[in-house]
Amino acid sequence: MSNSRIAFYNPIPHQLVKGTGEIFRPPMALIGLAHVARRQGAEVVIVNGLHYEDADVQAQLKAFAPTHLCVSTYHQPNYVKRELAAMAPFRGKIPIIVGGHEASAWPEGVRSSLRPDFLFMGEGEVALEEFIRSGFRPDAMSAELATAENANGIWQIQGKKRFNLDELPLPTEITGFFRTPNKEMDWEQANINIARGCVGHCIYCGGAKKGLGHMSAHRVVEQMHAWKNLGFSYFDFLAADASSHPKKATQIAQAITQDGSFRGDGIYFFARGDTFVHALDLKLDDGTPGIEIWRAFLKMHAVEIETGLETTVLKRLLPAHFRKYPTQEAAAQHVDHFARICELARETGSKIATDLLSFDPDSTLRGIKTDYETLLAFAEQYPFINVHPSALYRELYPYPGTPAAQQFGIPGKVGRLRPYKDRRVPVVLHTLRIHSDFFVGHHRQPLPIILRRILKLIDFIQTRYPKPAVGPTYSQMDDYVEHEMSPHFN
Repeated sequence: MSNSRIAFYNPIPHQLVKGTGEIFRPPMALIGLAHVARRQGAEVVIVNGLHYEDADVQAQLKAFAPTHLCVSTYHQPNYVKRELAAMAPFRGKIPIIVGGHEASAWPEGVRSSLRPDFLFMGEGEVALEEFIRSGFRPDAMSAELATAENANGIWQIQGKKRFNLDELPLPTEITGFFRTPNKEMDWEQANINIARGCVGHCIYCGGAKKGLGHMSAHRVVEQMHAWKNLGFSYFDFLAADASSHPKKATQIAQAITQDGSFRGDGIYFFARGDTFVHALDLKLDDGTPGIEIWRAFLKMHAVEIETGLETTVLKRLLPAHFRKYPTQEAAAQHVDHFARICELARETGSKIATDLLSFDPDSTLRGIKTDYETLLAFAEQYPFINVHPSALYRELYPYPGTPAAQQFGIPGKVGRLRPYKDRRVPVVLHTLRIHSDFFVGHHRQPLPIILRRILKLIDFIQTRYPKPAVGPTYSQMDDYVEHEMSPHFN
């Protein structure tokens, strides 16, 4: 057993703004890592970047006197700066370990920018536990569990075995891992990592390379009871796609409903439209139709399903663009799946959260208009649809290491997009951002009104500038919004 002291640093704020309050999410990935480290006898601490300046982070890390420092990386300029600041006092004194999905997807870039001693790839819990068990010796690890390669003086360690999500700790086991100042409890909502991986291989997703894995239905219920006993009645099922394995997802819904302890409690999860519809259409081994299970589950609980509408332009869903669907036939069902989920939500009193991903260098003004028109039709028919304001003008972010970074990015410029082909499109994006209070606000106006304002803006540009090669200036659009649109609508 290890007698090491491992400090984990999380640079990203796990925070959501909902209404007038703030919801704090625990860094579940680091908590899972800390749990397996403690299981090997290590003492652990998690320092969260949400609350502290860099100097405070360094002071907390030094006070713990770690023998090893683990840093979770998010390769965006602000986060890289914080990661480097946290690492600086320990560089050359103790081993520094860096991990995260970008470390797996883009190891060469993370190695170059952060220069850790060890880079963890693949299943982090598997790699870390085996690394500790071997006495922190890469050459002594079991090749069945993890492989090690020295790349220019930096050891790359990759977890090979799929991590069993049932081994993630119950909240009663981790309450001391994550502290927030001046709060009686460590976080404000229950988070359960019910699944990893996704059936899709969308080019913009950093999780597309991960294998599929689901927590067992029994363990999900056990997790919920543990959170419930701590006073929680809202459960966030963390997953890139909660229904990536439709049968297992349906078994989870059935087990929660049959338990009966969570009636009326809030449940939130994300699911792709195609996998969720598959879950509705299947039958379990006992012959129970999936639709009956999900209908009962949704009626018994206050559920919000996030399911991406993203875009309704067929060719943008296909392999030549986002690769969301492998064939045109599959992509053609995208909107139909969304409609079916909306109908089920209306029947069961559930809510739908969605977003758009209309803006990338290949977007056309016509395609963007089609997306907003489609969403408007849904918003008028299903008033329970919720869209976060920023999601109405979300621009593709080419995460390092993803195919999107090569297809849409500028070589050597992390997160930067190449110029738009349709020069009117970035003008729309700029106008929505600069005048976001007028167009989207914080949902002070009903969603249909917001969408009609956006469509009026697009109609104006389309009428005055019919050719993609020529668009209005930003200042011209500012004048139009301020002097023509705003007085009319307000």
